[in-house]
Amino acid sequence: MFFNLFKKPKEIKPIHREELLQIIEAIRFTVHPETELIYSYFESVDELLKELDELSEEVKKGELKSLNTLSMHFAPTSGFQELSMQNGWSKEYLKIAEQFDSIHDKYK
Repeated sequence: MFFNLFKKPKEIKPIHREELLQIIEAIRFTVHPETELIYSYFESVDELLKELDELSEEVKKGELKSLNTLSMHFAPTSGFQELSMQNGWSKEYLKIAEQFDSIHDKYK
């Protein structure tokens, strides 16, 4: 039987699910009622929290679409970076983004 090394995965591996959940939780930890959202595309803190909750559920199920959504949020000058810059956790964001990129690269 031929093993295809280039076959794309159909779901997120369990080990990566745990790492992604930790990344989402790290973002969630920075959110509080006074979180500034002026330059992000989130309309409210509730909307941001809802998005993070939905992403967590998708990751728990291993859904690959969650990687695409997270990738969009982690893109330069996108949602999470703008959020970090507005709220004073840019250095932490860079570490979190690097962790995400490391996982995301495994699924390209």
